[in-house]
Amino acid sequence: MKKDLVEILYENRTLVIIVSIVLIITIGVSVYLGLNSKDEVEPIEEIVTVNLRLFGKSEVILENGELYQEPGYYAIDSNGIIKTDLVNVSNDINYQEPGTYTVTYKIEDIIKTRKVTILEKKEEVKPNEEKELPSYLTITLKGDNVITLSVGDTYKELGYDAVSNLGVDLTDKVTKNGEVDTNIPGTYTITYRVEDSGLEKEVIRTIIVLDNKLELKLSLDKTSYTNSSVTITAKVEGSNFLSLTLPNNVVSSNSTETYIVNSNGTYTFRAFNKSGKVVSKSINVDIIDKDSPTAYCNATIDENDKTMIFVTANDSLSGIKSYSYYNDNNLISSIENNNLTHNGKLENVNVRVYDKAGNYKEVGCTITDNSIPDRTNNKLILIGDSRTADMCKGSYCNACSGDKVIAKGSMGYSWFVNTAIPDTNTYLSKNPNESYNIFILMGVNGVGSTSTNGKNLSNKYYNKVEALVKDKWKNQYVYYVSINGVINSKSKYAKNAAINAFNSNMKSKIQNSGLKNFKYCDTNSKISVNSSTSSDGVHYNCTTYRKIHSLLKNCL
Repeated sequence: MKKDLVEILYENRTLVIIVSIVLIITIGVSVYLGLNSKDEVEPIEEIVTVNLRLFGKSEVILENGELYQEPGYYAIDSNGIIKTDLVNVSNDINYQEPGTYTVTYKIEDIIKTRKVTILEKKEEVKPNEEKELPSYLTITLKGDNVITLSVGDTYKELGYDAVSNLGVDLTDKVTKNGEVDTNIPGTYTITYRVEDSGLEKEVIRTIIVLDNKLELKLSLDKTSYTNSSVTITAKVEGSNFLSLTLPNNVVSSNSTETYIVNSNGTYTFRAFNKSGKVVSKSINVDIIDKDSPTAYCNATIDENDKTMIFVTANDSLSGIKSYSYYNDNNLISSIENNNLTHNGKLENVNVRVYDKAGNYKEVGCTITDNSIPDRTNNKLILIGDSRTADMCKGSYCNACSGDKVIAKGSMGYSWFVNTAIPDTNTYLSKNPNESYNIFILMGVNGVGSTSTNGKNLSNKYYNKVEALVKDKWKNQYVYYVSINGVINSKSKYAKNAAINAFNSNMKSKIQNSGLKNFKYCDTNSKISVNSSTSSDGVHYNCTTYRKIHSLLKNCL
């Protein structure tokens, strides 16, 4: 019949209680000491006990002359290790003398006994006397009385012999009772029984089927990059589980354990079952990143006071996740881009570069300032022809109070080159520590009537002024002022077609020059030329001149 391990342990329930208490204490101490922590954890000594079981009857009665047959025994420790082979069996049987004897079974400090009684020898039958001869039966099992198998193994009957003391072979009369299902763990028994002439004999073979399934599963508590530790969970499946060895060689009796690692690497676990089977499995940890990224930063402020920040960063393990931009320790923006354009002048920029594990590197930015300083308070130098002279003349409009004015009526390019520029240079040399806003209002004299004439003249003026801006006037701020329109019907020499071509070409060339201290100042689009503002079609009344002077300052 089937008899599982629970029944075996129940018969020794005092021992089971002791083992359970020991295991509970062991687990509690393990938790307290952090058995699942890293290499500094010391293994906890485990108390192992042994259970010894005797099969068959506790007392065996033998007829005089009958030999003792061992009914069987079984030994297993609290870890599930079978130790039957370690049991020491001894007896004091004297087959020549009737009486009661003892068979002793000992393993470690466990001792059990079985009584063997040899009956008195019956009187021999004398010739011609009709006395019944003493009889007894014997069944001898081939192989072990106790057999241990694993789930899935095949049980094969090893055989048996049965005889009477009179030498009669009774093997064919033996009946067997009991089945073994090696697919289901448990304890099974097969009973061998023989009957003859009113006598009977019974012997039991015990088959123990152990679950040999052993599966080890490993998993991580994190799937993304981290700058802290990672916990590996090891879980063993199989009811025949014995122990689990952690990567730091600590041995655990728990089928589920956690193991904390603080660095990347390959970690190997080994699981054991009570049948001696071993499963080894490794897991690779590559998501721990405790190193900050490398980074440096450059920032440029353009002439419009826009700050353009560019960061170069690298993280060889987890990679870059985001950038946080600060000015004077005040957060501007947190984005995934390594560049940022800010509409405003930033003077103390620092950036935090975060990797995907949460580490960050903070760097200050090297700033290149290409902005144009505030020049609204700089003194003005006005270079022009009769229009400028009229605008600034004290006896007429007096709109240029405080400005340096270099102007003369009816003058053109030749006067500009030979007189106005040298006079300006002389003035600048006398005031070397000053920074000026130089406005050039030249071109109406000589612009002509056609677009071609206007464009050609603008090229001449541009080339000359550009050379000055790059050299003698490089520390000044130079503005070329548009030629304001005329009334075509009243103007003899200048026409609006030529003026518009001059202005358009001059504006384009200045904007494309890349010179931060050379600008185009448009007043033409803001001045209405008609009979109410100009009597001769070229010059303006004082109200209009004052408006033009105000527009010059707006260009700053």
